[in-house]
Amino acid sequence: MPVLENARQELFCQYLSSGMSQIEAYEKAGYKPDRAHAAALAAKSIISQRVRELLQRNVTARDEQVAMSVAQGLEELEAARAGAMEAGRFNDAIAATVAKLKAAGLWIEKSERTSVRVDASKLSDEELAARIMADQDTDKQLQ
Repeated sequence: MPVLENARQELFCQYLSSGMSQIEAYEKAGYKPDRAHAAALAAKSIISQRVRELLQRNVTARDEQVAMSVAQGLEELEAARAGAMEAGRFNDAIAATVAKLKAAGLWIEKSERTSVRVDASKLSDEELAARIMADQDTDKQLQ
């Protein structure tokens, strides 16, 4: 659909598609403030079609920007990986490879956490001591 012939209606559509409320878009497009007239204008089929078209263009443009950003990031990671390989810095090359896989959604880190709630007052002294020791051992391993 081409640009609307009525310049104020076109502005109204553009403002609506940018996220403004009907009354804000109506006023900013040059109309006198009137909530009912703003709603009536927005309800016209030519207006709603134009707003849908503009919204679709916005989404397409955003999708293209995201795709370009991801592609550029992957290129930079590949350059970093290649440079690390040439320099013999294999750990850095592996890190760049993992980063590329994560960015592409091909590397998913999963972890499983389980916890069991236990009423400490119901444990014997030996059971409580064993749990405390196990927790301390786990903390040491994480450090």
